[in-house]
Amino acid sequence: MSKRKEMDFREALAGAFRQAMRSRKLTVSAAAKELGISRQSMYKYLTCTATPKSNIVNTACLKWEMSMNVYGITIAAGAFKRSNSAATPRPVQLDFSEILRAVRNRDLEVKLIRADSESLELKVLVKFAS
Repeated sequence: MSKRKEMDFREALAGAFRQAMRSRKLTVSAAAKELGISRQSMYKYLTCTATPKSNIVNTACLKWEMSMNVYGITIAAGAFKRSNSAATPRPVQLDFSEILRAVRNRDLEVKLIRADSESLELKVLVKFAS
């Protein structure tokens, strides 16, 4: 985000925060407490010296029924919902014997950890293609 756009976003957010605080008769301390942030952070947002993380903006939108428009983009509580369209990858159980047959020397890294007269302790790293 360019510096100008970030500043425009901060100003729009500060205005929305001030309006929400005024309509609910909240002090800076009370507003900060509702958002779960420090009073100092709230002052930084109100004076446009810091940009809050999305979870803070989302909390404000939810608790204060707040929305704002920046560069034609409406920012409201619904803007922060995660999409379920991208499915979480499911782990696949591989047959260990198939893995061993596919391993080549270039896929292995073996390090000697400890040796004594009765045993060897080795660390074996098998690298899989990603």
